Formats: sequence, structure tokens, C-alpha cells
Amino acid sequence: MFKSFTLASLALAALYWVSPVVGHGYVTVPPSRQARCHNGEVTRCGGVEYEPQSVEALAGSFACNGDGHRFHELNDNSLFENLFFTVPEGTESLPFTWVLPAPHRTLVWEYFVITQENALLLSDPGHGAVPPQSFTHLVPLNGIKGRQTVLARWTIADTPNAFYACVDLLIEGSETATAVAGAVATPVPIAMPYGFHNSLGHENSANRSESATAETSRAGSYKAIQNLLTSFVISID
Repeated sequence: MFKSFTLASLALAALYWVSPVVGHGYVTVPPSRQARCHNGEVTRCGGVEYEPQSVEALAGSFACNGDGHRFHELNDNSLFENLFFTVPEGTESLPFTWVLPAPHRTLVWEYFVITQENALLLSDPGHGAVPPQSFTHLVPLNGIKGRQTVLARWTIADTPNAFYACVDLLIEGSETATAVAGAVATPVPIAMPYGFHNSLGHENSANRSESATAETSRAGSYKAIQNLLTSFVISID
């Protein structure tokens, strides 16, 4: 009986170990740096390839990894220099969609263009509410042009932390170095489905195969555990 209890405990522990980490949230449209890593567009991304939703650190940072102790690859501009989302000239606002596997009570959503001034594009207070699992803001570009990196920052209300996602853009037109700071705009509470073809004509591939990949990985892990436990039973008998 003791042996049976031990095997059952091992099984539960193993199942817990291989279960997907309950995530938090990241920007999928336009594809953030962690979304590109997750989709295999960038190599040498480290652990963020498997945990794009987990870029969490103390609130207030302007680094792509939040200045946390993990995911430093997201701060390496050279990894993403040839990957950007093209925005046609004349576009005034751009939808940013978050996927939130584990929503948290929200203090504020913020979007900054990363410059020496880290100019604010959008600030939307969360009022402590829990957002839906897919959430979109319409972010004003405020006249910025050329190659720009936008930092999306989701600050949590009931912890001292925030979640971070950097998005690399190529906004067609004469390049600008700064943006108009302090803009506030109304969020658009719509959820864009995976694989959508947005109004700018750029297809989102950030999560096209995510569900299938996760299910395949999970099935393989459970099969491996079942074989391991079978071998344990045989050896005990």
C-alpha cells in the first residue's frame, strides 16, 4: 500500500511539473519581441520562447524585459533589427492586442515610444478591474515615423509588478526621433481573433499554431510519464 501511495504521489508531482505554466499576458498584435521568439522567428531567445506571457518585473521600467532577472535577450536590439511591423504612411492609430492567459487586477495600461524622452503615447487607467483574456487598445502614433520601438506596459493593481512587451515598428514616411508626449486615448475593448487580417493589410501569425503545439507537447509529456510509472510498477513487482 505504501508503494502504491508513493507511485501515486510521483505521478501527481510529475503531472504538475509538465503542466504548462499558468501565464500572465503579452502583446500578440502587432507581434511583440516575445511573440516573435515564441513563433520561432528569432533564435537565441532563451526561455522567453516558451514563456512569452511571463515577462514580469517591478513596475516603472522602460526595458523590454522590465529590468528583471530573466529574458535579457529581449533587450538585444540586434536580434530584432530585421524584424518589424510595417505601418503605412498616414496611419494615425494602431491597435495593440494583448492575450492574457491569467488576467490580473489592473492599475494602468501604458504605451511609450522608446526614445531618450520615452514619450507616452497612451495611458489607460485600469481602476483595479480584471480585463478579459483578449484585450485591444487603439494607440495613437502621434506623428512618429521610421523605425520605432513601442513599449507596452501593463501595471498590476495588487502586486508591485508590471508586464512588459516591446513592439518594433516601421512607420512609413520621414523618420522622426521623438513623439508628442502625454497623449491619452480611449481604448477599444475588442478582441481580434488569432490569424486575423487587420485593416492595415498585415496578417497576424503570432498564435496561429500555439494551441496545437501546446496540445502536442502536453500529450507527449503525459505519455512519457505513463511509461515511467509503468516501469516503476514492473520493477516493484
